[in-house]
Amino acid sequence: MPDVQHKRGTRADLDTLAAADGLLVGQIYVITDEDRLAVALSIGSYQAMAKKGEGGGSAFSFCQVRNTDSTTDINVSTAANIPFGGTNDATDSDYTLASDSITVNFDGVVTVQAHISQTGLVTRSNVGIWITNNNTKVSGVGQSGYIRQASQDSSSSHISATFAVSDGDVIRVQGEERAASGTVNQIAGESQVTVYRCDGVAGPAGPAGADGSGDLLASNNLSDVANAGTSRTNLGLAIGTDVQAYDADTLKADVTDNLTAAFTAAIDDDGTITTGTYTPTTAAGSQYKKIIGGGAFTLAPPVVATNTATTLSLFIINNSSAGAITTSGFDKVAGDDFTTTNGDKFSCRIEVNDIGGTEYSTLTVLAMQ
Repeated sequence: MPDVQHKRGTRADLDTLAAADGLLVGQIYVITDEDRLAVALSIGSYQAMAKKGEGGGSAFSFCQVRNTDSTTDINVSTAANIPFGGTNDATDSDYTLASDSITVNFDGVVTVQAHISQTGLVTRSNVGIWITNNNTKVSGVGQSGYIRQASQDSSSSHISATFAVSDGDVIRVQGEERAASGTVNQIAGESQVTVYRCDGVAGPAGPAGADGSGDLLASNNLSDVANAGTSRTNLGLAIGTDVQAYDADTLKADVTDNLTAAFTAAIDDDGTITTGTYTPTTAAGSQYKKIIGGGAFTLAPPVVATNTATTLSLFIINNSSAGAITTSGFDKVAGDDFTTTNGDKFSCRIEVNDIGGTEYSTLTVLAMQ
């Protein structure tokens, strides 16, 4: 596994290192002038972490400790806690530190990285380490290469794990002998354990807003957009342009209502009819029609859907070419007769009822002269 000792420097230092493709993928860096961590995503890019109170999710915090103990034998046949603490590089109220444990004071998710140094006079010793939460193993086992010579040789073991924690959980690093027996100690100041809360990671470093400010929260159901009107326009839902504003008096086709105001309708001009059959329709336009009688033609009722009805008003004006108007398809025709006199006018009412698929139509003609 790669070395997890954390490098330290300013944001500018980290940017310079990234620009030179000098980052180690997965390495944690401490940004000293911002008191935050960053993780290398590639040799040329990294992701900075949000701190408590910043955008990007729930709170983020971390602690980092190094050992002062250099006398405890960690190469033991029965697993034991390793005293990795003593020097506190960074911490806050989210953590309670002890010589061999870190207690978390929140509910969330953490990533723990442990680097345990080893030195001793034992040829081919090897200490395996793992991470526990409340004395339950939550990681694999990290092992170094052998300490090969009996001349105070040194090595180190590494392990990391990410897991959920609850307020009051106790994190430890345990170890045991995995090769030759004999005393193996830590090197003072060279073992390091870092715990960081990762259920509140900010986005990569970038321009204003990259820290999460301006983000929309799902729980707000879009009530936190900067400008609701602009948002509607961008979605093609501008009120008064793309959609009609709410009006309780809107007349609906499938809701009974009581009209308290009169209304008018446009008259459709169907032009001059000179021959053939003229069938007024409500498929387009209004139910008020006007035609010029310019020849002999047949007037027929419109067709409606089963169990529906319609009423039409038709106004006919004869011109000098007017011919006889005959009717076809009406069940009943009442009123005055049509003439062929130039300038004569006729007001006609057409009613069609479809009952179970059978149409019943009537035509009433009123001569206006």
